[in-house]
Amino acid sequence: MNNQQPYIKIHPDDNVCVALQNLMAGSTILMNGTTFILPEDVQAKHKFTINDLIKGQTLKMYGIVVGTAEVDLPKGAAITVHNVAHTTSPVTERQPVSHWVKPDVSHWQNAYIQRLLPQRRICWYG
Repeated sequence: MNNQQPYIKIHPDDNVCVALQNLMAGSTILMNGTTFILPEDVQAKHKFTINDLIKGQTLKMYGIVVGTAEVDLPKGAAITVHNVAHTTSPVTERQPVSHWVKPDVSHWQNAYIQRLLPQRRICWYG
């Protein structure tokens, strides 16, 4: 018997879940100690809301903003290109965590040429 949950919330801050199998309208979803009924079918690997979202509200997945609701979305609504616009969080400047120091390569700088010259494998044109 397969006891795998048919959906997954990837990050605690997410307001969408991913269907791990086809979910039929009317399926009961248990989320954060409460239950709700899916208002429509959600295909496997597709996303659905776990809260009511109003037009303009952001959708989060992986803990980051991935979209904006184009219309009011009820809890359990399937996410599509027709009801969500792609959006991302603003990019912030990143501070380097360490400073890279160029290694001293002078010992090897001409090693390849010095090794090949005595064997006359290098031809100089000019």
